[in-house]
Amino acid sequence: MNDAPLPRLLVVPTQEKGRGGGHLMRCIQVVEDLRKRGLEVYLYDAPSEVSSLAPLDPFSTTWSAIILDRFQTKKAELSFWRQWGPVVGLDEGGPCRASFDYLIDIIPSLPPRIPPNLFFPQALGVPDIRRSNWPEQAPPSLRMLVTFGAEDPRALSVPVARLLLASRWGSVTIVVGPRNRQGVENIRQEFPDGKVEILSAPNNLKELLADYDLVFTHYGLTAYETLFARVPVLLLNPTPYHHRLARWYGFYSLGVGKGALRRLNSLVRVSERGRFFSLFSQSEKGRPSVSTPFPQSFSTTEVPARDALYRKVCTASRRVLERCTAPAGEGQAVSSEVALPEAEPPSPRSLADLLSRWVFPGKGRCPLCGGHPSPGARALARFPDRTYFRCAFCGMTYMVRPQSPAIHYDGAYFGEEYKKQYGRTYLEDFPHLKNMARARLNQIILLLERSPRKVGLGKEPREEATMEKTKGDGGNPSRGKSGSVIPSEQRPKGPTLLDIGCAYGPFLDAAREEGFTCFGMDPSSDGIDYVQHTLGIPAARAFFPQEDPRRLFGCPSFDVITLWYVIEHFPNLKEVLSQINACLPIGGVFAFSTPSLSGISGRTNLSRFLERSPADHWTLWDPRETAAFLARFGFKLVTIQSTGHHPERFPWLGPVAEQSLPGAKNDKGGRASWVYRFLLKTSRVLRLGDTFEAYAIKIRHLDNR
Repeated sequence: MNDAPLPRLLVVPTQEKGRGGGHLMRCIQVVEDLRKRGLEVYLYDAPSEVSSLAPLDPFSTTWSAIILDRFQTKKAELSFWRQWGPVVGLDEGGPCRASFDYLIDIIPSLPPRIPPNLFFPQALGVPDIRRSNWPEQAPPSLRMLVTFGAEDPRALSVPVARLLLASRWGSVTIVVGPRNRQGVENIRQEFPDGKVEILSAPNNLKELLADYDLVFTHYGLTAYETLFARVPVLLLNPTPYHHRLARWYGFYSLGVGKGALRRLNSLVRVSERGRFFSLFSQSEKGRPSVSTPFPQSFSTTEVPARDALYRKVCTASRRVLERCTAPAGEGQAVSSEVALPEAEPPSPRSLADLLSRWVFPGKGRCPLCGGHPSPGARALARFPDRTYFRCAFCGMTYMVRPQSPAIHYDGAYFGEEYKKQYGRTYLEDFPHLKNMARARLNQIILLLERSPRKVGLGKEPREEATMEKTKGDGGNPSRGKSGSVIPSEQRPKGPTLLDIGCAYGPFLDAAREEGFTCFGMDPSSDGIDYVQHTLGIPAARAFFPQEDPRRLFGCPSFDVITLWYVIEHFPNLKEVLSQINACLPIGGVFAFSTPSLSGISGRTNLSRFLERSPADHWTLWDPRETAAFLARFGFKLVTIQSTGHHPERFPWLGPVAEQSLPGAKNDKGGRASWVYRFLLKTSRVLRLGDTFEAYAIKIRHLDNR
């Protein structure tokens, strides 16, 4: 939508010593790319060379999202940032990974690990300059590049370059990062004869990678950029963690620090003798890697030295890239060998593309109480478009989304979309929906009869205010001076019922026949037009709670307010329930229906239940906790009806019961029919329906809050 708010983003990189400069440079690039798109985005706590990207006061307002590229975020740090907006983790490996509102893994992480919402290796930024194919064999003279990041914390560049010179495999180039403690001049003095070329912090290293035949680096961003350039990469790692990552994902890794240098030295000495023993041993899941100190990892097979090593490094590199980019089927890992997250690329082509669309409509907070996950909380489930949490403060299960769902409540929503789910359009289903409404009205009438207000209901329909004289443009009736859609002389004086999200009005039609004075609200212009002109019931195309129905319809309050499969659609549930309380008198009835978190589907497989939950369902209600939810807003829960019973969804016996459904093949001896009836009875007794209806009365007004 053109009037959608633009994201306001804060990007927080890690700048700790020993973490390299890859995280910082990645964040700088993202900030610059987003600013080119006209977004308001800042880099927090930046060094002097990029200080112009930082805001004067990063805590002056809340943010659409805070992007943490911190490597391992501490709990106290996550709790601090959560005060200012939803938190997104980039390649997060810290103790509170499970608590982030959204996780993006650009570089694969070690299993067992909490899966991210999105595995997005494309965000590494594929070099524009890359080889068309992997090399088949080593050239006569290798062009070798040595690069260990912005810092080179283990000072590996110089000793690696010396060993490579001694190997006489080819030419050597060293990249000196901007935070390298040795400095360009000191490194240049290590090679006074000029046999080693020195590159000082090139602006766009990834575009230079394709010029080389072999790259020596550590596990990280540069290693993957090298793969995308289709250049073999050999790793010497600064920490055991980096080495474990390299081994797990199949890189050719020589180990950590000085141990890796010893292995490289052994390779060079073997090369000088003209023979090479395979360094491969078996690691996790049978994948080849260097996992034991040299020379214990030798096999008994002799092969030509340099060329054999090059082929093995090239094969390992090619396989890692294939695992990163191979598409995965639903629920399947990318490779049967490596349990990478799903790698189906989204439509965005870069990290800036992805973040430029994110506004987090719910601000990452619980829609019911406004709380946010504690640093020790764990997300219930993660999917590419959303995350689910259970609120630690009120118990509500809710969804966090970076973008609003692309759903429009128009004619298509009630037509073809409805038909896909239920086999017929909404209007075709109107008689069935109206019959369901009568059962709900019986519950409401019982509550009204018990109400201390003694609201009377006649069995004859009350005279309704029609919309013929007040019709306006765009599906909205025109309003009088008071703002009401109904002139004062036509306003009803009997018991009133407001149906929020009335759609085409089957419940309103049934309620009118029971003697209610009815009003409807809905964002669908097609639905409101039908209610106004076909049913003749006052209705307004309006968004609740942004617009006050008391003003719309000229009523000081309503005796009954209903929301049938609507309440879960509100990201601002606290505001909704507060407004409903304000629109009801003491003793007024509040009734709604919604999917049940504790139904058979949610109990059997919660992750699958959440994955199949519609994209616009912000909350998932548990009938067992609904009384507490409503009590926070001045309501007393009177009764709950478990509905939506599906015996075919039971584990084990469900497939047998499914044979009794219409259109299923006949079973032998009626066994399926008997199982179906048994499971249906069980579901009703144990209240295992996948939906439920709640009926409550207002018992107190809310304080001003």
